[in-house]
Amino acid sequence: MASQTPFREKKYTSSVKDQALTDIIKSRLNPTKKGKSVKFTWEGAKNLAKSLLGNQWVKSERYEDLQEKNAKEKDYIDFFEDIEKSVHSGTQKLGYAIGDVVTTGIDLGAWLGGKETELTEKLTDVYEENKVADPETLVGKVNDVLIQYGLPGGAVFKIL
Repeated sequence: MASQTPFREKKYTSSVKDQALTDIIKSRLNPTKKGKSVKFTWEGAKNLAKSLLGNQWVKSERYEDLQEKNAKEKDYIDFFEDIEKSVHSGTQKLGYAIGDVVTTGIDLGAWLGGKETELTEKLTDVYEENKVADPETLVGKVNDVLIQYGLPGGAVFKIL
């Protein structure tokens, strides 16, 4: 007679070791440089709060600490510092994109008028000189993209 199951059961076998699978999952979910671990520190939380809520002098001081040229190499990634980097990096990339559109238009108009301006190149030089270090964790990278594209998208949505 017919069996209770309509299909034959497939027997799956795996040649992947448990530790190898764990390492693959960790590397995909936390793609960090040099196998650094992510830590939550009170110092990082304090710096994040200062940077986002502090006065202008504190913000500029933290901004200088987060620039690529001033970045200090640690043997771990501070989660809160990475979030702080993503906020500054996202807003900086947004400003650069808007400035690039404006200066490209000015350069094109000047070129059509017979003059040469190099505003776009100068803007790129200033951006590269003052660039904030990119975030290293997945959460930081997602936050960076959301700030860079979400802020203008939200503004456009509200205007519409």
